[in-house]
Amino acid sequence: MLNQVLSQRPQQGVSFIKQYLIQLGQFLGLLTVANNRPIYAKELDIKQLLVEGFTSEKMKYVVTFVCRILKECQKSTIFKNQNPWVKANLDILKEIYLIIS
Repeated sequence: MLNQVLSQRPQQGVSFIKQYLIQLGQFLGLLTVANNRPIYAKELDIKQLLVEGFTSEKMKYVVTFVCRILKECQKSTIFKNQNPWVKANLDILKEIYLIIS
């Protein structure tokens, strides 16, 4: 479903797509990481999604989506900053930030 949203040209405007991805990321984060359940790479490979978003013009949408998922880690007891999964995703976001700026 995420690939369908990202592959379509915005017909209803950029803000609609961004708001949709914010809500989708928050919902997914609440269902998974906030309840101490991991997001498996076979279901949604966040690292690959960030790399694909970086190489295309959809980067701001992908980063927004991933940040909303990671924001829900604050409600988790397992997924804290030192968790390897969280740390790997934050490192990728940091590298993207350093390359852009």
